[in-house]
Amino acid sequence: MKSRLFTVLTFCVLVAPFVVAAKDERGPAAIVSELQGSTTVKEPGKAQRTLEIYDWLSEGATITVGKGSRVVLVLVNGARFALKEHARVAVLRAGLPTSADVERLPAFPPLPVVAPIASAVVPPISAATRVRGSSIRNLYPSGHSTLADGTTLRFDGPGGVTGYLVTIEDQTRAPVWRHETEHGAVVVPPDVLEPGRSYRWRVTAIGIAEPPLNATGTFVTLPASTARTRIALRSGLAAEELSSVILQARVDEQLGLLREAREALAAAAAQAPQDGSLQRMLARIEKQLQ
Repeated sequence: MKSRLFTVLTFCVLVAPFVVAAKDERGPAAIVSELQGSTTVKEPGKAQRTLEIYDWLSEGATITVGKGSRVVLVLVNGARFALKEHARVAVLRAGLPTSADVERLPAFPPLPVVAPIASAVVPPISAATRVRGSSIRNLYPSGHSTLADGTTLRFDGPGGVTGYLVTIEDQTRAPVWRHETEHGAVVVPPDVLEPGRSYRWRVTAIGIAEPPLNATGTFVTLPASTARTRIALRSGLAAEELSSVILQARVDEQLGLLREAREALAAAAAQAPQDGSLQRMLARIEKQLQ
């Protein structure tokens, strides 16, 4: 009996990552763009909780709007719906049935929230070789996404090193770009990377004797269609509105564009320093970048 139980538990542990990956591959179904009052949400397989502004919601999540409350949802296809007090609806990607409690609003452009197709190809790696207590640290991107025509590689090098060799390899481990630099931020030319691909990059200190001082990271570039949808969304929203800035930042975070998301949220937090939800979102991204 113990042997059988061990086998079942082992199987569950082994398949769990693949189950999560399959769920995440589809991405969220909607985001909360406005919230007034008290509202709860019950997502499949999770306990009921209080809904918060800019929460991502999965397909089938049930929202119950409290008395005197109001919620605005933006679906991934751009459709927007206002949920009035006492409304109880299940989130569906295709749309929500309108009623006295559910009002359709003017739509936004579609949200590019589907995870990059190459995200599972290369695992997150950030390995550094230490030499006499020194190391190359804080590689970015490493396990993140970038834009094929807008990628900057960043790292922190130890004191005393005057130069670095940065190398990018494709999925076959063939080098696609090499560059020597004295700085910890390197802009990759826009014609080097292809959309929807995974890459491995390495930074090596120049002039260091054995053992070599280097570090390695990985990243994926957004598929071209996802990048175009992201541009269309940004063009379709009012750039000067704080809510639009936050929505774009949440989309970038979901896509794995953490630096872009952090910059947008930091700017928003500067405009609204008393907004606790903004500070929590920014802190969450800062933690992911550590």
